[in-house]
Amino acid sequence: KQWYQRRVAITAGGLEKMVSVLKYSDKPQFVAMVAECIHLLCHRNPDKKQAVAACSGPLHLVKLLQTSSVEYVTWAVARALKTLSVCNKNKKCILEAGGMQALARHLDTGS
Repeated sequence: KQWYQRRVAITAGGLEKMVSVLKYSDKPQFVAMVAECIHLLCHRNPDKKQAVAACSGPLHLVKLLQTSSVEYVTWAVARALKTLSVCNKNKKCILEAGGMQALARHLDTGS
């Protein structure tokens, strides 16, 4: 059943819509859920990691990591970035957007 639900979300353009939500939402719980969904939909799915890269998903996730101080948002975003970083295109985007520095900032603050 979960596989079918993921397939429906993906074929309906869900990943692209989720990335666009990351740009505009100011609700921490919602942002954390969206980041978690991106992680789940992309896990072990190289094509979907490429789709997220194509719509600048890693850039928006890194921006959230740089600006959020809410712990559960930080965890969800870091988890999504970890999943996406397996793809070389995403890895490059994460590094260029300052993802390592943003992650280091959170490690220094303990959140």
